[in-house]
Amino acid sequence: MFHTAFLVLSLFPSVATAADPSVAEIEQAVLTRRRSIRRGMVSLEAKISGSIGEFDVDRSTTIWFDYDKNKIRSDVVNHWKNRDEPAYRIIQCSNCERPNYWVEYHEKPLKNAVKSITLEPLTDEVRKNRLSEIFDPRMLGLVAIESTALRNYHFEDELNCSDRDKPKLRRDRWKDADCWVISFYTNTKYTVYCELWVVPSHGYNVARNIMESHPGGKRYRVTVETEAAPVGNSGLWFPRTCTCETVSDGKLIKKEVLRVTNISLNEPIDDKVFTLAGMNIASNTPIAGKLPDGKPHVWTWTGTSVVDHVNPAIIPKPLPPRRRGRLITIATACALIATAAALAIFLQRRRPKPPASVLILVALGGAGGGPYYLHAQAPAPKSETSAKKSAETAPDKLAAKAPEKAVDTLKTLMQERLKLAQQKMEVYEKEYKSDKVHFDGNHSQPD
Repeated sequence: MFHTAFLVLSLFPSVATAADPSVAEIEQAVLTRRRSIRRGMVSLEAKISGSIGEFDVDRSTTIWFDYDKNKIRSDVVNHWKNRDEPAYRIIQCSNCERPNYWVEYHEKPLKNAVKSITLEPLTDEVRKNRLSEIFDPRMLGLVAIESTALRNYHFEDELNCSDRDKPKLRRDRWKDADCWVISFYTNTKYTVYCELWVVPSHGYNVARNIMESHPGGKRYRVTVETEAAPVGNSGLWFPRTCTCETVSDGKLIKKEVLRVTNISLNEPIDDKVFTLAGMNIASNTPIAGKLPDGKPHVWTWTGTSVVDHVNPAIIPKPLPPRRRGRLITIATACALIATAAALAIFLQRRRPKPPASVLILVALGGAGGGPYYLHAQAPAPKSETSAKKSAETAPDKLAAKAPEKAVDTLKTLMQERLKLAQQKMEVYEKEYKSDKVHFDGNHSQPD
């Protein structure tokens, strides 16, 4: 009976006793070891995939950091699987090149253009919104999230956080190693269940980190599992691999497999890596920046230093004499053509109005088939004698269709030159009062 009871107890995790360390002591041991990493270099290779194939990417990242000097730089290259986009290096550096300045450069090839370097004062807005490629590598494994989102988290967002219920502690095993499992619920807008598996014999690394919530009634779970190893002679352990899986209602929607390919911790770092001289950027690259007072300014990176003038590469070069002479000839010809066109328009507008008989015939002809414009219907100009004769002999059947409104309009347009035609129109108006045909006599004058 004794042996049976012992076997049952050994198969299940045991609850922590009074002799065991507290949750606060275990969490402090984790944070102390990570915070003791003050400077270093970490190179990462990440494969990111998910249910939305557009975001599948192989991502290479190298991070240099020196927290005693408050400097950090990240070089990232994205190899997109399902995007027609070339792989190119993205550099972001905080507190680099100049005190309290930040640098950004996209080494993206452009046609007929040069990509500029950003060099601007480092502000809170920049730290929060613009340094999107920089994260603290010491956060790996401490939060249940993929590495690309770690920039939004800090050391005590999970470990030793105050906004949570009283945490629970129990013993467990992680791949043949003893571990402590800390679990709690957060007191945030959406209640989140957190579970951290801490392995003391692996340098107090968090081997498993789980966050689970139920937004909108759906079960949302993120799990990060980490394999740690000692780093050189530093006496510190650090993650070698991190696998992050995001599951929604039992369906895997995103996965990141991250591998550390090169690392040094607390070793001296050449301060040159935090300057343009240590970023391997091509010479004669323009710098679009700002002065400390916020005013825009332009410099040039020569390959060795920053020169305070506009990059000659973006100033148009003078054309060869032969090509320049040809362009001047073309420009002169275009100017002459434009002048001639303007003169023609001016003379066209000063042309005399057509004879009265033309206007009358056009107006009456339009009464039967809709409004016609003079520039489309007017015949060739006639002499004054011929126009008078045409007005006197206009066919009665055309004049009979003209309504009162058309006659009044013609009176205004023709003025003194239409006196003879006006008399005939008044006679026809009296004889055909019953004519109900409407006509718009507001004709535009020809240019």
